[in-house]
Amino acid sequence: NEGLDPAAAMTRINNALSANNAQNMFVTLFIGLFDPATGRLDYANGGHCPPLVWSGAPGQGNGEITLQELTDLSGPVVGALPGLEYALHTATLNPDDVCLLYTDGVSEAIDEQGGFFGTDRIKSLALLSGEAPPERLLADIYAAVVSFRGKAAQSDDITLLAFKRAAEEPA
Repeated sequence: NEGLDPAAAMTRINNALSANNAQNMFVTLFIGLFDPATGRLDYANGGHCPPLVWSGAPGQGNGEITLQELTDLSGPVVGALPGLEYALHTATLNPDDVCLLYTDGVSEAIDEQGGFFGTDRIKSLALLSGEAPPERLLADIYAAVVSFRGKAAQSDDITLLAFKRAAEEPA
């Protein structure tokens, strides 16, 4: 551990990957540091799908679920261009908020007719999840992708990560 923030770590990774990259390979990359006590999420996003954060578990506010995309990019894909500096971004998750990260293999899953699963389906599943634990959301999204794909071959990785900030303890 060198004490790097996510943007500094991404900058270092980009420089290492791009140093010997004659084939111009690259990756999309999201690096985040989450403090569950404060809800602070420091992150860098190098061309990755925007994470989704939703709020509104029953008992909070007006009971409406709101969905936010963390669309701030820190820079382009990682490994393609040397010498880039990636920017640090910060978001705050409130108690009971859920954050979902996913790869483009989820949003760009292809069905038998050549259609894409799409981010709107992911957002709809997130909004329908309500109070379900993150494990259930992940299982539901995965099952929906597999069902959508039908007999079409899997075209890319399907990677999902979700976490929930714990509710505050009553005083």
